[in-house]
Amino acid sequence: MNVVLKKINKSSDDFKRAKRLYLRAFPANERAPFWILSSKAKKSYVDFLGIYCKDKLVGLMYVVCYKSACYIFYFAVSDKLRNKGFGSAALKQVKKKYSDYTLFLAIEPIEANAANLDERKNRREFYIKNGFNPTNLRIREGKMIYEVLSNGKVDPDNYTALMRRYISPLPSCMFSIFHV
Repeated sequence: MNVVLKKINKSSDDFKRAKRLYLRAFPANERAPFWILSSKAKKSYVDFLGIYCKDKLVGLMYVVCYKSACYIFYFAVSDKLRNKGFGSAALKQVKKKYSDYTLFLAIEPIEANAANLDERKNRREFYIKNGFNPTNLRIREGKMIYEVLSNGKVDPDNYTALMRRYISPLPSCMFSIFHV
């Protein structure tokens, strides 16, 4: 499976498609306003990436970097194209693109009473299969708590600095990282 990562911005042909995918793929309580994402993507340390196969947008990835780490904020493959290898191929490409960085991401934790427990388990297994390992860290963003998976060691202070830089001028009380 061959995929290519290309930057997306407001002038991209697929900007509206990427927005629709973002809105479909993530529940409202886990989404940042899309206008903020597209505005922040103008920063040199933020990449809003389209995942393409044969010039067709098949997914998106939103990555924020700071020092030695890159946080994959959002990653989604079109719901019609899931379980066909596009996600694994995209993660392989992102690992190449950011080979000098530790990559980490946040997923819904496995909780026995979760309405989407099977989906959470499958998502976690997918990332582990693709080289992202459980850490002893959790992230709180807004009211949500997430499990952190990474392909290396995540420095909590680096995450805090990354988020302060990214969300400024919003208050830093909106996020935290902690050990479990």
